[in-house]
Amino acid sequence: MHRAQPTSGSEGSGQSHALQTLPSTEADVGCLYAFIEEVIQCGAITRADRFLSERFVEHDGPATRGRSAFVSSIRTRRDRFPDAVWTIELLMEVRGIVICHTSVRSSAIPMHSWEHILVRFESGKIAECWRSCHSSLAE
Repeated sequence: MHRAQPTSGSEGSGQSHALQTLPSTEADVGCLYAFIEEVIQCGAITRADRFLSERFVEHDGPATRGRSAFVSSIRTRRDRFPDAVWTIELLMEVRGIVICHTSVRSSAIPMHSWEHILVRFESGKIAECWRSCHSSLAE
């Protein structure tokens, strides 16, 4: 599958707006899905290196974390909320960035959490991510 990108052309110039195709990033979308399923949802923390670039950086507000700190944070979340269920509500690619919206529920606390994640890939691995989280008490 290719994504169509309009080329430039002057409006009213009589030039047609041809379409140019860009390479698909379906593999990146599949990689993020597998990472969430295997590492985050199922807790296979030892598989994280298969998905994360050695130069991985998470941008979380003013702080940034490298790969080992990020993996440690996943382990901490899994330990605190072992029955948490992540549901992928949206997973798509736009101009080389994979966008993911997840919801998280756990019986350990009466809360529902949503995460919005933007992910950039490099050589088929997750290189950077930006996360935004929102939580509310579950009804």
